[in-house]
This record gives sequence, structure tokens and C-alpha cells, in this order.
Amino acid sequence: MSSNPDEEVLDHLDDSLEDDPAGDATADGSSGEAEKTLESGVLHVPYVPDFPVDDLILYFVPSREAPREVYHSLPPNVLDRWSAYLTKKGYRFLSSNEDESADGPYVVKPGNWHIDIVETGKFFLPKPTFSFGTGDKPIPMVSLEKRRPLDPWKPNYIRATAFIKKYTPPRTLSKAVEYALWEVEECGEIAGSTAWENAEIILRDLARESADLREVLGDVFAKRQEEFDLGSQVYLRVLAQSGDEGFQQICDFHSHPQRIKRCHVARALGDLGSPEGVEVLVRLLDDEDPEVRHVALRAIGKAGIARDHSAAERIGEYLESSEISEQVLATVALMRGGDPKQEKRLIQYIKEQPMPLIDMGDLGSVIVDLKLYQCTPFLISRLKSSRVEVRDDAAEVLRELTGLELEFHGHSSTEDRRAAVKQWTQWWEDYKKQRKAAKK
Repeated sequence: MSSNPDEEVLDHLDDSLEDDPAGDATADGSSGEAEKTLESGVLHVPYVPDFPVDDLILYFVPSREAPREVYHSLPPNVLDRWSAYLTKKGYRFLSSNEDESADGPYVVKPGNWHIDIVETGKFFLPKPTFSFGTGDKPIPMVSLEKRRPLDPWKPNYIRATAFIKKYTPPRTLSKAVEYALWEVEECGEIAGSTAWENAEIILRDLARESADLREVLGDVFAKRQEEFDLGSQVYLRVLAQSGDEGFQQICDFHSHPQRIKRCHVARALGDLGSPEGVEVLVRLLDDEDPEVRHVALRAIGKAGIARDHSAAERIGEYLESSEISEQVLATVALMRGGDPKQEKRLIQYIKEQPMPLIDMGDLGSVIVDLKLYQCTPFLISRLKSSRVEVRDDAAEVLRELTGLELEFHGHSSTEDRRAAVKQWTQWWEDYKKQRKAAKK
């Protein structure tokens, strides 16, 4: 037994983490009580945290209305990994069930977290605080370390930072932007890292108000290497959310000399789904590079194209393409654009084509995105295919579409596969009954 009381506390919490890292946490990571929702939250810290701030669970002492200090927890699978961020006071709070006397748990409405990077002095390092909104009085967050703990997941040398180390921005950057850019570039090489999500929150909030930052983000995208493409995805997404000026920057990059940059632009415009973006995607269908043309068609499939659009006839020509993936992408584009006849055509591909859905324009993702439950019986039929990749592909889509996490893959036992087919079939029968009852 340890002679150090603090070590005893840590050992006690470590033991509890194995079973329930958040004290009385439930299976979804919340405490036994129902979580209450805050409209927004601002985390004031001198660093970009590694843990995802959207997962933070908050407790106010003595109350939400008159808080003196704030404690935090995280869902079990997250807290175990990022427990180094807990102060000794935070460990004691979680391990001694003091949360029962605190006001909580609270979570911030998804997407409404903000991160304020606090400037540090030469010798002074400010402690983390929390506030309910920009301009509100900060409350000491006593459970969170003021120094960023070392992340054991990150190697000593990361190639992805070679560019950002030497990069000279066209405008002066704040420390918050410097930290955020570094995290985005660094995390592009590190599997499982989540700090880039927090960095994107910082850039998103600042870019809406700063034309200088929008210029810098465009410049970084244009010049960065593409060995790790996370950065390009983040910068284009932030520009897309920053308003008309940022959107125009993305459109202007459609003629970038690098093929991979044009592919990134096409994907970003497809995610936006705006009519102006579709116009640029149609131009990319004439790109000199076949990969860019394919990515542009896939992006139009994601955005959809209206039946009265000037390019709708051209998209319709892909329905006669020799490539099944192009036929499917065109079908999806027209269906998303409001042509109901294409849905039957889409189901025919699932029913008649023997290849995996991933090879048909990633048709599985389309089924899930559009919640095409009527495809369920045809997906179940695919489970009888002689090709393992077709069966596993269909099972993956069925899991996402129905929400039933069933064991069905190449190395599953025959009994497991039969049981999975039976449950998915039952799900489909129940769905049909519910739909019939809803119509009545």
C-alpha cells in the first residue's frame, strides 16, 4: 500500500476507471442522473487540449446559478485515456463521489463549445477557467491541469510539422491561430488524435470575424504538402463556414495546378451542397485529370442536381456509362435533386449487381445517408452471396441502417450469421408494420 495519500487517491480512481471511470457513470458515459444541457460554453486554457471538448461533463459547486468552481469528467472511454489532465483535486472529486453534492452533470449543446487560448506571461501560467458565454465571468475549473500533459500517443518527431515550422504567413498570427495550425498539421500524421477537432473550433470561431485569418487559411491550403490531407480538409471546412468570402476562396481553388488540391475542393463543395458550388463542380467534370472528374461527379452525387438545372441532362448521360460507379453516382445526383424515379433504379443496382456496394460509387454510404430503409430486404439477400466481400459490405450497411450491432462477417460462426440474418429480417418485418400503422 502506498504511503503517499495522493497516490492512494490515484490508485483508487485507477481501480474505479477499469469498471466505471466517471464514478456512477452509465454505459453512455454520463452519470446516473440525466445530463442537463447548457446552451453554450467557453473553455479558457493556455493550450489546445488533446481530449475532445464536446465530451466534457461539467459539475458546478455549489450550484449552476452561483458557481464558485467547476469540475469536469469525460465518458469512460475518453476519461481513461486523458486522465492525465485531471488535477489531484479533480481525482478526489471523481473518486469520492463528491459529484453527488455538486450541481450536475451538465453537457454543452453539441457544436456550441468555444475555446479561448489564454495568453501566457514569461513566468506566469494562467489556470483554466470556464464561462457560459463570451464576455461572461470566468469560473475556476479546478479539475483541469494548467500545463498540458505529454501525449504518449505522439512520437518525438512528426514529419507533418515540417511545413508549418518553416511557413511564413502573409499576415501576423495570434498565438491561438499558431497553436491551432500546429495541432491540425501535427494530428494529420497521428492516428487517433483528437486535438485537431479543438483546433478546428478555434479557427472556425476566429475566421468568421477575421479576413486576415481567412487569407492565411487559403494561403496554407494552397502551399501545404499533401502527404497528410487532414489539414486541407479542415482549412476548407473552416473557410466554408466563415461566410461568402470564404466560400469564394474555395471556388477559386478549383483551378489550382495540383490535382490533389482540386480533388479536395470538389469534396468540400460536395459537402456544402450549395447551387453555386454545383456550378463549380460541373466545370470540374471537364478537368484534365480523370481522378478529379470522378471526385467531382461523386461530389455532385452528394450535393444533388435539380431536374431543371442546365447540367442535369449532362449528368443524365452518365446513366449510360460503361462504369457502374458512374451510373450510380449520376442516379444518386438526380435522386437527391428531386427525381423520384431514380430511387427504383438505385434499388435495381443493389438487387442485380454482384459487386460490393463500395465499388458502386460507395452506394452503402448513400443508403445510410438517405435512410433508404426500403433497401433492407435486398441488403439481406446480399448476405447469401458467395463472395465474402459482398456479404461483409452488406452487413456493414445493415448495421448502420438498422442500428442493430450484430455479428456477421467472414470469420463469424454459421450460427452467428444465421442469428444476424434472422434479427435483421425481423427488424424489416417490424418496420413494415410500423410504416403501415403510421399510414393508417
